[in-house]
Amino acid sequence: MTKINQLVNNWPRGSIKTVKELAELGYTPQLLKVYANSKWIELTGRGMYKLFGDEVTWEGILYGLQKKNKTTLHAGGKTALNLKGYSHYINLVEKKIYFFSDRAQNFNSWFQKNEQITLNRTKIFNYENETYFTDHNTGNFKIKISTPELAMMEVLYLLPKEQSFDEAIKLVEGLTTLRPELVQQLLEDCQSVKI
Repeated sequence: MTKINQLVNNWPRGSIKTVKELAELGYTPQLLKVYANSKWIELTGRGMYKLFGDEVTWEGILYGLQKKNKTTLHAGGKTALNLKGYSHYINLVEKKIYFFSDRAQNFNSWFQKNEQITLNRTKIFNYENETYFTDHNTGNFKIKISTPELAMMEVLYLLPKEQSFDEAIKLVEGLTTLRPELVQQLLEDCQSVKI
C-alpha cells in the first residue's frame, strides 16, 4: 500500500489532521504539499489539513485538536447535554457549540472558520480528571465530552452572560439520572462560588 493510500484510508471522514500529527506519522511538509497539489488533501486553516472535498464538522475539528497533543479541550455545557440526549430541554434555536479548556493554548485560528464555536477558558474544575468525561461516538471517530454532571455545572458557570436562568432551571429539573457521588466530587473540586 502506498503512503498516500495509507493516509487516505486511515483518515476519519469529517475530521482534520494537524501538521504536527502528520509529521509524527512520517509525512513531511514537502510531501503534504505534493498531496495537496494532487488534490488528495487540502489545507483548511493554519496548520491543519482535511481530505480533499471532505466536509469537516465541529466534531472533526475537536477530534483533530484532541489528537494534536495533550489538551483538556472538550465539548461541554449545553453541547454535551445535547449529545447525551437531553436536547428536548435545550432551546432548539441554539446554534452555539460550547468548548471548554483550562489551558492557555491558542485555538483561535482553528475556530475562525466556524463562528458557532465558543471557547471558554476556565480553571473552575480540574479538567485533568478523566472521571469527569465520557466519549461520544460520531460514527467515524470518538471525541471527549463532559459527563452530564459536569456539563450541567458548566451551564451554571455561563449564567447569566451565556445562559438564561429559566433554561438552566429546566435543564436541572430534567436531569433526574445524575450520579450523586460524581456531583459531590465535582462540587468539592469546583473553584466557582456561583456554581
